[in-house]
Amino acid sequence: MCIQICLPFTVIGVPAVYFLYVFASGHFDLVLNYFCTISITSHGAFSTIVMLIVHEPYRIATLQFLRIRRIQTPKPVRICYVSC
Repeated sequence: MCIQICLPFTVIGVPAVYFLYVFASGHFDLVLNYFCTISITSHGAFSTIVMLIVHEPYRIATLQFLRIRRIQTPKPVRICYVSC
């Protein structure tokens, strides 16, 4: 849950603070403006990816929908030898 709370503050908050700085100071950096715009517009995709990673029911349903099977790790097998 912490990831889902921190993501909006990072993805939207940091660019918003930069945009406020730009409006207040008049300093204009085109590369930073593009980065901030892309960051804000990508928020929905980031949130969806985090939700699928964090919540197991959504992850399982998505994998089933895409017909992707989980790779199961082999369980160790114990072999007992009986000597006569």
